[in-house]
Amino acid sequence: MTTQSKNLLSKMQGILRKGTVETLCTLLLILFVVASCKEPEPIDKPDGNGIKGTETTLQGTKWKLVGIVDARSGDLQKLEPKDCNECYTIIYESDSAFIGQININTICVKYEINYEVGIFHIIGIGGTEALDYPDDAHLYRQILLEIQSFIIKDTYPRKLHLYYNDGKNYLEYDEKGG
Repeated sequence: MTTQSKNLLSKMQGILRKGTVETLCTLLLILFVVASCKEPEPIDKPDGNGIKGTETTLQGTKWKLVGIVDARSGDLQKLEPKDCNECYTIIYESDSAFIGQININTICVKYEINYEVGIFHIIGIGGTEALDYPDDAHLYRQILLEIQSFIIKDTYPRKLHLYYNDGKNYLEYDEKGG
């Protein structure tokens, strides 16, 4: 090793000794800040996060529509008739079919679901159409046909969000007993 290299090494060791505590503290602070800056995941992901890692199934559950929600603003639109306990309820008979009620009319729906990734697609809707509230019943049926994904929020009562319009809107349901 040359004299010049030894002098440079000696200077570097002196600098490191003088600033070791400060350097170490600074590095630890930077490491702590970087480690704690994990970007939080959205609480409610309309891209189909489903219910991963749970044993939950929709089969055997009953849900009542709260309304149509704008995912960005949170605005809620309730559908007519608003004062009907059984209107806009759905009962999941299996993991491929549910039945429901709009007003005095019933609907029978076939669907496909993937719990792992939260995909939900309506295959077909049947049922009665006597005395529908023309605007809201028609709107509800149209939205059901556009459903793309879902999430179940583990709150009390549990909430089911059926997303459509590329996640910009969803139907929000509250779980009902039996």
